[in-house]
Amino acid sequence: MGLTTTINSFAIKPAARPGPVMAIGKLEKEQGFDLLIKSWICIKQELHIVGSGKENLSLQRLIELLNLSERVKILPENSSPSITAMLKSSSGLVVSSLRAGSPQVILEAISHEIPVLGTNIGIMVGLMPQEFLAEAGNQESLKVLLEEMVPLLPQLDVRALRNSIQERFL
Repeated sequence: MGLTTTINSFAIKPAARPGPVMAIGKLEKEQGFDLLIKSWICIKQELHIVGSGKENLSLQRLIELLNLSERVKILPENSSPSITAMLKSSSGLVVSSLRAGSPQVILEAISHEIPVLGTNIGIMVGLMPQEFLAEAGNQESLKVLLEEMVPLLPQLDVRALRNSIQERFL
């Protein structure tokens, strides 16, 4: 019998997803990628931000300024493999948005049993447990969430959440 414990309603099992954490979206201010990068300073896992937009250069500079170039990468949307393939090989998804956006990437991640952390905006509030959410626009809240939860992402079993969401949306 394998080692399994729980965090509220989520099972913790031996690490199953060793890949990087993903963040996906347009490189625009409202995505909160600057807050995400600033919150990544004490996290040792890789972060891949997939997207393009007018904030690309300023986000690259921020990564360099904070000496995170070894752990934080910005990948263009059209990079291969596909976003779906990247999600499937990731340990989790972070949605750092400052306002509500499209839930498609969130639903896709959960459908592939990829844990999602994010801000308390839009559909995230109705989908995700409170302990998986940070206050939108609050860098300290995001930092605390990420430092507590990112180390657990590869071990989180989100099958029950996936099943619940599939029942509600499909």
